[in-house]
Amino acid sequence: MPPTGDSGQAQPSDAELLAAISRGEDAAFATLYQRHREFVFRVAQRFARNEHDAADAAQTVFIDLISRAATLRLSGKLSTYLYPACKHAALAIRRKQQRREGANQVTLPAAANPSPTQSEALRRAVDSLADSQREVLLMRIVDGMSVEEVSLALAIPPGTVKSRLHAALQVLRTIGPD
Repeated sequence: MPPTGDSGQAQPSDAELLAAISRGEDAAFATLYQRHREFVFRVAQRFARNEHDAADAAQTVFIDLISRAATLRLSGKLSTYLYPACKHAALAIRRKQQRREGANQVTLPAAANPSPTQSEALRRAVDSLADSQREVLLMRIVDGMSVEEVSLALAIPPGTVKSRLHAALQVLRTIGPD
């Protein structure tokens, strides 16, 4: 069933909006942007050093999306295309900054900023996870992506997603109450 807006009318799908964008319909891009901007910025911020770099990465992703709208064929949700695009754009900005700063090593980011209600122990536990486990955990829990969507976004088998998620949850289960 297509999503409905506040008026109860069916909203166009992401594929329909991409087709409209390729025809030059500015309103279609505005709708797609409003629908996905928070997700894109959240993912970009996860991999960027700061909000400014995350905003630059998000802008890059949306510009790329406009340029590819005519040829992009969705095999799943648009978020499975947007996630790796955000990740790669943010990491590219970090690498560029590190080259400017003379750094030689690119590292994956720490976990997303925890909410005030999360305990310090949980944050440390998430930070201590292997990068691949942390990424899958955040995509599944924070971003709400299904195992299949994570699999598509990361180009890894669903079984690998499940095993990484299981290993991450095993580590987090070891945390006792504060």
